[in-house]
Amino acid sequence: GTVAGGGIASPPLLVRWDDAVDGHSGNPDFCECPDGAREELEGLPPNNAHWYVPCDVITLSGSDAPTTSPMPTATPTVFPTSAPTSSAAPTKPPSRAPLLCACDAQYNLGDRVEIIQPRVDWLRAGDTGVIACGSSSGVVSILVRWEGATEGHFGFPESCGCPDGIEDEITDRKSTEYWYVRCDDIMILPSTLAPTPAPTPRPTPTPKPIGFTFGRGP
Repeated sequence: GTVAGGGIASPPLLVRWDDAVDGHSGNPDFCECPDGAREELEGLPPNNAHWYVPCDVITLSGSDAPTTSPMPTATPTVFPTSAPTSSAAPTKPPSRAPLLCACDAQYNLGDRVEIIQPRVDWLRAGDTGVIACGSSSGVVSILVRWEGATEGHFGFPESCGCPDGIEDEITDRKSTEYWYVRCDDIMILPSTLAPTPAPTPRPTPTPKPIGFTFGRGP
């Protein structure tokens, strides 16, 4: 592939991969260098050829490789293709667990949200999705599974920080519905807010009889 820019998140290096079909369009808002790289990405037609990677998992190839002191070949990071096996069954997080590691715990797992500040061209204001996990590793803290999305990614569950055990629940490596967003990019839809409890009715007092009671004297 070809280096397309450097980003502000982790991993930081954006590469346009030859013949890739499972990536994304580059997420230009996170591309900080060189000058003009963001504008170049924004001008490209929709594609799935880009992916961010750590600096130490690639090496120069072909005519770009140095001729005197070549860079040592780094050992690529191997991402797991399935949940790790264990003799004990993984603990499944509660369906409405709060995301304690992100956004001051204002969101819960499973909240249905609407995007109000989209930062990629394929997400539109008003698009909806369901919160899949939280992360404290960068400026984008909330992973959402966007309804009907085809230009996202499979979620990178290894980046999820909360709730505990959620990385074992995100297993579809071919999905293109996930995308991380910032805390203030979304709002919770009213349908998932906890209902306001009905007031407890006050008991109706038993009326006391009005009048006099007469009895017989001695």
